[in-house]
Amino acid sequence: MQYRIIALDPGGTTGWATYTAERMDNDEGDSEYYDEKWFQGQLEGPEHHRRLYDLLEWQRVQEYHVVCESFEFRNLDRRDRDNIVLVSREYIGVTKLYCMNEQVPLTMQTASLAKGFLPDKGPHANKKIKAADLWKPGWPHAMDATRHLLYYLVQRENRLDLVERWWKP
Repeated sequence: MQYRIIALDPGGTTGWATYTAERMDNDEGDSEYYDEKWFQGQLEGPEHHRRLYDLLEWQRVQEYHVVCESFEFRNLDRRDRDNIVLVSREYIGVTKLYCMNEQVPLTMQTASLAKGFLPDKGPHANKKIKAADLWKPGWPHAMDATRHLLYYLVQRENRLDLVERWWKP
């Protein structure tokens, strides 16, 4: 059975990342994955609502799941937030509408979950994404979507085989 997860980093530029595989379940409830494919990209330009909806539709396979970064407005210091852009909420709405209409499971994750799991700053920034050979320089939003995808696969789908494959101590 074909299995796909798409993860999104919604915003003025919406990053996306997909994992696709043929999944076989055995009698014990364990799964094996074959013919794995990874893709990443970014939807750029203003008003890409329809392109996002179409991307979600075109990516759909037999077993499909959407992961999306949630929006967190933290009004810690109003002086630093005078130019805040709320367009991310619109693209989250498009994603929720698609998933609701098509009855596709949706998981919302905070940015801190993904970046806590795979940091984008500091001495070990992007080390694990690079070890997985999924690093695409110059695509920061696609990399954020990749963090969400990998967090979901490892932490929620319990794909510890990915950790063993790429991130041996």
